[in-house]
Amino acid sequence: MKLFKFFALIVAAATFVACDNNGGDGTKEPPKPDTNIVTIEAASQTVRIEQELAFTVKFNGEDVTAESTIYNAANNEVVSNPFVAPSESCEMQFYATYGFYESEPIVIEVVTGNDFNHRVLLVDHTGTGCPNCPNMSSMLHELAKTKYHLRYSEAAAHWGGYATRDPARSDAAAVVGGHFPVTGYPNLTYNFNHKEITSGYPTASTGVKMIQAELDILWKPAADAGIKINSALNGDDITVDVEVTSKVEQQYHVVAWLLEDNIYGQQSNGREEYHNYHNNCIRAISAGNSDDLSGDDMGVISADGIASKQLKLKAESGWDKSNLKVLVIVSAPSSAHDGKFEVVNTAVCPVNGSKDYEYR
Repeated sequence: MKLFKFFALIVAAATFVACDNNGGDGTKEPPKPDTNIVTIEAASQTVRIEQELAFTVKFNGEDVTAESTIYNAANNEVVSNPFVAPSESCEMQFYATYGFYESEPIVIEVVTGNDFNHRVLLVDHTGTGCPNCPNMSSMLHELAKTKYHLRYSEAAAHWGGYATRDPARSDAAAVVGGHFPVTGYPNLTYNFNHKEITSGYPTASTGVKMIQAELDILWKPAADAGIKINSALNGDDITVDVEVTSKVEQQYHVVAWLLEDNIYGQQSNGREEYHNYHNNCIRAISAGNSDDLSGDDMGVISADGIASKQLKLKAESGWDKSNLKVLVIVSAPSSAHDGKFEVVNTAVCPVNGSKDYEYR
C-alpha cells in the first residue's frame, strides 16, 4: 500500500465517527498494493440507522462480490454484506479486497429520520437531426461524472421539427415538450415551471457550470417528500405502484414517464460514438391530459404521512423492454400560487423492479 494511503486510513479512523461494526469477526490482512482495478459500490451513498446496505465489488468491471472481503476503514475490521447500519447517525468509510488487490474507500452517510434525497427533473429537448444537440449531450455526459449526479433525474424529449425520422421520438415526448417554452434545440429545462433554460455550449465545461448553477438554486438538502416504487411488466402493460412519504403537510400529484435507454440513431454532427446512443428517451406518460403535466391527485398528505397511488403505462412494439425504466415525478402546488404544480422530487425504477426510498 502506498504511504499516503496508509496515512489516509489513520485520518479516517481519527476523524470519522467510529460506528460499531455489525458484521465481522475478522481482522485486516497484511496491506495490499494500491490499485484502481478493484472498485466497491453501494446501493446508496446514504442509509438510515439500523437499515441494511448492500455492497458490490468489481474486478476490471466484473462482479466479484462473493469472493471479496469488505472492511470498515475506521478500524480495519471485516463487515458483513449486506452491512447493517448502526443506531446512530455518522459518516463511515468502507473498502474491499479481492485476492491481492484493494479498492479505494467509499463514503457512506448514516442518517436518521425522513431526510430524503432530492432530485430535480431535467428535460433535454433534442432530436437526432439537430446539429447542435451533441453539445448538450456532451454537457450531460460530463455532468454525470460530478457529485451533482445525485441531484437530478434526466429525461430526453425527442420531439418537434427534428423528430420526423428520429427513432427516439414519441407522442408522449411531444406532449411533454409542448409544455415548455422551447423554440430551438438543444435546450435543457428544469422541473415543470422553472423559467431558466440552458442551451448547448460548444465547450462542455462551460455548459456543465451553467447546469450546476441552476441545480444549486433548485436543489434542497432534504426533499419535501420521498418516493418508493414497485413496477411490474405483464406483456405490454406496466403497473407502477408509488408510495410517497411527506415531510410537510401539503397536496401532491404524481405522474410516471416511461423511458427507454440505448436507442441507436445516427446523430447529426455527432463527434463521439455515445452521441449516437440515446438514453432516458420519453416513450409514454401515465397521465398526459393535465395542462401542468403533474398527473394524478394523491390528496393532502400530512407531515410524516404516507399515501399510495397505482399508475399504468403501456409499451409499444419496437421498444426494447429490457431497456425500459420508469421515472416517477411527485409535485406540489407552486409557491407562486398560480394554480400550477411544481416538482418536489423524482425517482427512477427498473420497468420490472423496485426502488426504495433514497435518503440524503
